[in-house]
Amino acid sequence: MRRDGTIPAVGAAGKPRLAGQERLVRRLEAEAKRQLARELHDTVAQVLTRMVVEMENFKLDLGGQEQ
Repeated sequence: MRRDGTIPAVGAAGKPRLAGQERLVRRLEAEAKRQLARELHDTVAQVLTRMVVEMENFKLDLGGQEQ
């Protein structure tokens, strides 16, 4: 029993259900953050790679025009 007189919800193993739910929420949040970070990293890497390729193509085009 809590100080305020309420009884916490308890699961089958006798552990508070709320603590388990909080752990689940933290785990899901961490996974969502990892997934978002991966997607952001991949997107930025693709943009930067395309920029490098376009710059190299531009340099090749300029080299051909000078001759």
